[in-house]
Amino acid sequence: MLRCLPITILLAVLCASAFSQSEKSKHTGEARKSEKPQPDATAKGPLEPVSFVMTPGREAAALKFAQIHHPELEKLLLSLKKVNEREFDRAVRRLYQDSERLARIRERLPERYEAELEAWQLDSRIRLLVARQTMSDDPELDGKLKELLLKRVELRAEQARHERERLKNRLDKLNETIEQIEADPLDAALKDLERVKHSLGLNPANSKAKPRRPRSDKPPTDPPADQPGGNRSPGEVRR
Repeated sequence: MLRCLPITILLAVLCASAFSQSEKSKHTGEARKSEKPQPDATAKGPLEPVSFVMTPGREAAALKFAQIHHPELEKLLLSLKKVNEREFDRAVRRLYQDSERLARIRERLPERYEAELEAWQLDSRIRLLVARQTMSDDPELDGKLKELLLKRVELRAEQARHERERLKNRLDKLNETIEQIEADPLDAALKDLERVKHSLGLNPANSKAKPRRPRSDKPPTDPPADQPGGNRSPGEVRR
């Protein structure tokens, strides 16, 4: 079956990622992008990340990722390499970027990793089935595609519910912060001042010095006569 797919279909399956990328940006985001300022669309210069060099190690890592999570995709990649190495490099680059994105999610947001990985797997399998449909009228493909699409929308709904809950918690915290500031603005300002001092290394808790005994300009006085050493004559030795 792999050999029957034309090169254009192979490229569509391996390189097209608009579907998965658009859903990711709409519903999940990475590392909670919704809480970070977005780049200015009017700013000069490219907004895309700087391109990186694909090394043999990265290529091997991408193929290993496909072998583990979508073995059929790995076979397609190896078939593509034999007929069009340039497009193979492009497809592996995209696959490596996807694997790195998922690795970052696993590190920073482990509770979301499984859902994000499943979304990637479903998207990849859906693209493959759609490509096969262009070459075959097999009704079995229609059934498989429908099943995968239903799984994908169910997962998308689950991700949306998770994001809604996260945003709700974030909104509750913001409302709590607003209430605290409005209840006592001076206290909030003093806390900000303490944070500034702490950032400058001026936190009183870390810079307290022991109080020094005040110095006196008066000359020392002799002890009273009823105390040891009192009313001694000059040069008298104490026994």
